[in-house]
Amino acid sequence: MDTEETTTAIDVNATNHGDVGEHLKRLEHGEIWTPEVTQRVVTVVVLMVLTLVGNVAIIVRLGACRCCCRRRGRHSATSATSTSNPPSRVNVFIVNLAVGDLTVCLFTMTTEVLFVVFEKAWLLGAAACRLLLYIQVRVQY
Repeated sequence: MDTEETTTAIDVNATNHGDVGEHLKRLEHGEIWTPEVTQRVVTVVVLMVLTLVGNVAIIVRLGACRCCCRRRGRHSATSATSTSNPPSRVNVFIVNLAVGDLTVCLFTMTTEVLFVVFEKAWLLGAAACRLLLYIQVRVQY
């Protein structure tokens, strides 16, 4: 190995993992928070905060508007017609888009931040990896 490399070979048999007999390369910890990593994490976190605040505000606003319209309808003379009005299709569509954005924020962007922060290593186990990958694929459609 060159002296310039920052990797060391670790024997798998020495770590009691059976008779695999392979050599794994393990990166030694260097500087984790490089300017590129810091910029990427800050950008994703800012986008996450904006996504959370914006979409929750939309859901709350449209939900509050719907409740206010119901209350007004009960006190008016035409309460039978105003309380039976369903929410507009556009509002339902906007709420569905906001919920979709929130799921992308919570499942895709969060795992991206974890992946970058922990040096592209997955620490949550195989089951969580498969579950989150499935959720990420389902969220996209």
